[in-house]
Amino acid sequence: MKEVAISLTFRLLLAVAALAAGWMFMGLSGVVFFSPIAGICLARPLLEKMAGLYYGAKASALQEFQGRYFAFRGVRFDVQEDEQQQLWLKTADVRTLLPSFPRDGVLLKLCDDGLAPDRTAQQSMRVRADTLDRLLSNSRQLETIKFRNWLQKDVIFPGQQRADRNIRSQGRRSQTQQSGGTDHHTLGGGSSTSQAEAQEAD
Repeated sequence: MKEVAISLTFRLLLAVAALAAGWMFMGLSGVVFFSPIAGICLARPLLEKMAGLYYGAKASALQEFQGRYFAFRGVRFDVQEDEQQQLWLKTADVRTLLPSFPRDGVLLKLCDDGLAPDRTAQQSMRVRADTLDRLLSNSRQLETIKFRNWLQKDVIFPGQQRADRNIRSQGRRSQTQQSGGTDHHTLGGGSSTSQAEAQEAD
């Protein structure tokens, strides 16, 4: 996010400098003459913003699939959750967005336990979300940085929150069961004592 802000600020300053130079040297006609330069400087951020709105609308259309399917910049990611509540993405989906992402043979050498065969498709691999985040951490490409930010915000962090809630819920159920067993034992013991006292009284 910081790199995006720096790039946008630099382009804006460059556009203003071009227009100012045109005004200083040629007046109004200079502004008209240098305006294409300013347009070139600002065109890419505007196009990226428009693309972001488009992809955001497309992601909203896929809202019903959230939990298994996620979308980023028009690319749909099939995400699976294992028994340990770890999230796994298809490596092929990652390469659709990032063509420079390493091939499966290279990933096998880079990952220890963060890569596994895809049980839903033959000759396909899945990479664990936290492992993917680590593999992308050294990249300085803008598209990779944006994807990594999205991965952390929309996939990894919600998954961790869901796993924490499940752990707390299981802990509460366990405590309730233990408490219920203790109370039952106590009630049973009290009943036996009352019966013994009644027999002695007779």
